[in-house]
Order: sequence, then structure tokens, then C-alpha cells
Amino acid sequence: DTCQIYDEGWFSSHDLLLIPADGVTGPCAVTDLAIADGVCEVTITIDGEETENLTNYHILLPVEKGSVTDTVIYISDTNG
Repeated sequence: DTCQIYDEGWFSSHDLLLIPADGVTGPCAVTDLAIADGVCEVTITIDGEETENLTNYHILLPVEKGSVTDTVIYISDTNG
């Protein structure tokens, strides 16, 4: 159960980073992820037909507390 994993003890040494993936309108996957010098770089690859169902994608990323101060998101569309 997720609630048992992310309990008060877990949050004492970790953060759960919530990254909104604005502009992603279709099936997607995180295809690259790097954290260095406080910057989290995420590459999202769109692989499939775009949808217009107003879906808002978010990435939840468990990280060590205080390790991320900024995020950079790259979006790659395999559909051309």
C-alpha cells in the first residue's frame, strides 16, 4: 500500500517531487532522468496519437530531502 511506504518516517529524509508535464497530450513515458547539482532534468517521450481529452500529466519522483532545487523538462515527440 502506497500510504505505508510514504509515511512520516520516509518524509523525514525524502521529498516527493511533483512535476507537472505541461504540453504533453498523448501517451508518454519518462525516458531519461538525471539529478546533478540540485537540478533535476527529465525527458518525456510522447509515443502515440495526441489526445484532446484535457489530460494533465504529472511525474512523481522520490528524491533525497533537499537534493533538488530546480527542474528542467525536455519533451521528445516520436510522432514527428
